[in-house]
Amino acid sequence: MAHLERPLKADRHLAAVGLFFAGLERVGPPSASILSTFEPAVAMALAAILLGVAMTVPKVACGFFILAAVATAARSGVSGERFGKRKALAGP
Repeated sequence: MAHLERPLKADRHLAAVGLFFAGLERVGPPSASILSTFEPAVAMALAAILLGVAMTVPKVACGFFILAAVATAARSGVSGERFGKRKALAGP
């Protein structure tokens, strides 16, 4: 039965990567990188809510640092417009 699980895991992985690239086209690389930084914090929150995983002080601290990193990156002006200007300045 274990041999049947492997293709299903590959399908889920391919679907996740496909959805990531579809989102990447919509929001642009800088915004996608900031949004994907949320993934560990969201996974941790969902594990606590849906699976009843205990939230310890180190886990909550790590979630706080992840959110602080996202806020810092967003505040530093990383955006699609800024990225586009850099690309335009680079020349042909």
